[in-house]
Order: sequence, then structure tokens, then C-alpha cells
Amino acid sequence: MPQPNAAVDTSLVITATADVDRWERTFDGRRVETEQRGLPNGELVERFGILEFQFHIERSGGSLVYVQRQAALRLGRRRLQLPRSCAPCVAAREDPAGDRSIKVDVRVVLPHVGLIIGYDGIVEVEDRM
Repeated sequence: MPQPNAAVDTSLVITATADVDRWERTFDGRRVETEQRGLPNGELVERFGILEFQFHIERSGGSLVYVQRQAALRLGRRRLQLPRSCAPCVAAREDPAGDRSIKVDVRVVLPHVGLIIGYDGIVEVEDRM
């Protein structure tokens, strides 16, 4: 995980494939990679290592709020749903911040431990071909 800091150089690269979108976030040179895929019911699954999170996405006035439905451990094809009392809790949202900008706010909290990672700021969208 990145070290705590008030402001760091940050980048986000999203690589879309037929099955998943790979999200590579870099915070001051430290990478955090996840994979996201949509479900037929419109929900979203994000995987970080062996952790898997399922979200319902609420849309309101151009904003997106990611409401966590569940968390699980994923080992190959095996999936073990974690009880809420010990599962990491993710709170995330995106808000419009201009023509090609999005304000993001993400917090991951582990019960009985506290904040594991949190970041917020403006994402400037660039097209890369």
C-alpha cells in the first residue's frame, strides 16, 4: 500500500478487455491494481488480489455512488463470502468536475483496524490510443 501523504503524484490507467477492465492506479510510484467486471444485473465486481467486492451503483445527478453489497475471498474458483463484521468496507463515489474531469473519493476501512487506504481528488481524462 502507498504511504500516507497529503498530496502525491497519481495516475490511473484503465485497460479494457472483452472480460474485464484492468485499473492500474499509481500513487507516488506505488502501484495498486484491480480488475473490474460488470454483472448481468448491472452490479459491478472489483477484485484486488484475493479480495473480491460486489457493488450496486447508484446514479444521481451525474454522480455515481458505489454501494458495497458484499466482500469475499477468492481462491481460484472457490469463493468465500466474508461476514460484514470482518470484511473490508469500501465507500466510493464519482462526481462531475468539469468537461473532462471527475472528482473521486474512495475509502477502504477494515473493522476493528480503521482506514486501510483512502484517496480523493480530481481525475483529468485523457484519451490514449
